[in-house]
Amino acid sequence: EAYLRLDEFNPDMVIVDEVLPRGDGWGACHQLRNTFGIPVILLGEDPSGKAWMRAVEAGADLYLRKPFSYLELAARVKAILRRYKVRENTT
Repeated sequence: EAYLRLDEFNPDMVIVDEVLPRGDGWGACHQLRNTFGIPVILLGEDPSGKAWMRAVEAGADLYLRKPFSYLELAARVKAILRRYKVRENTT
């Protein structure tokens, strides 16, 4: 439902869990990135450390493993948005 309403909200970034009630976050990440071109943070619980590669392939800007600090999440969001704003201003 949120995906269908993104045009209405026009977010600067999307944070999505790798496990969703009606699908998976990996596919959602890929669709969000390709359709809207906005940054995506993928949240997950993969302890192997290999999820990062899969996240990059899906188009995520960051794979953040749970549990995480909300201070870390906030800092990462700010950093990613700052990089995107710089790109927008130089194009």
